[in-house]
Amino acid sequence: MRRILKYIWSSLLLTICSTSAFAADSTSVSNTWFRGFFVDVDAVEPLVSCFNDNHKGFNASLSINLKDAFFPTVMVGYASLYASSDYSNYVIQPDNYTYKVKGPYFKVGLDFNLLKSEQKFKPSCYLGARYAFSLYNYDVLNVVAVQQDWESSSLINVSDHTFANWGEFVAGVRVPVYNRLYLGLEGCYKWSFKAKQGKFTNADGTNVVINQSYAPGFGDANGTTWGFRYLVSFFF
Repeated sequence: MRRILKYIWSSLLLTICSTSAFAADSTSVSNTWFRGFFVDVDAVEPLVSCFNDNHKGFNASLSINLKDAFFPTVMVGYASLYASSDYSNYVIQPDNYTYKVKGPYFKVGLDFNLLKSEQKFKPSCYLGARYAFSLYNYDVLNVVAVQQDWESSSLINVSDHTFANWGEFVAGVRVPVYNRLYLGLEGCYKWSFKAKQGKFTNADGTNVVINQSYAPGFGDANGTTWGFRYLVSFFF
């Protein structure tokens, strides 16, 4: 986990440094297009983690301000949670069963600013879209799977990794509160979730298919869902 967190923060810092270097070395382009960038940290995920032992996570994003009109955005995050079950067989869940997912997720997209202002530190209201994906691990432990004939059963103990992706529509607002510090709200509608199935054969020859019902950065995968971020932002 430490290596994953180190990679996430290193990627974000590298993106920030690259953006700063671009602004410094391209004065004419900067005056025309580049107006700075936002670093957004979500306060919702850590807050939920404090009150819910089944969910831990954080995320941060970088949005580049192009001509006060367009905001190319990239977000990185990490989440671990105890998920609901979604298997191909009828299952019996003892008290000590586990279905846990954990891993990083990434989102990239473009926002369109709906507000125009001549202020140096100006509010923004935006609409946008994201492509999101997650490469994550999952553990399914101590689950009894009963076959359709009800005459045989087997114990599921599986630890593996998988890939999931989805799309998002986003709406948000940022308001300056002090100098370069902004506070904001962002909501998103998540849709078209797809996750790779896990297919396994137990020692007794029983075939089991694991259908993913959760993914870091998405949540419950029953069709569509909503997300929410409370942003603490800094403008550079």
